[in-house]
Amino acid sequence: MTDSVDWLSYQITKNNILTLHHILKVADGGKLNIDNSALLTKRAHRALNICENRDYILYLEINNFLKQ
Repeated sequence: MTDSVDWLSYQITKNNILTLHHILKVADGGKLNIDNSALLTKRAHRALNICENRDYILYLEINNFLKQ
């Protein structure tokens, strides 16, 4: 038996909790609602933020996937 659950290939643990990702940033006009949100683990969220700076097209594709 394991003490963690996988979420989008990242394990949810007490050190890697779920966080709320705004698909369209609030600063860019995104709303603070469930339709503009995706649950990501802390590490997945950090990886997505790094992706935004390194490969913006991939970042947009991932956000489009998360909207579905």
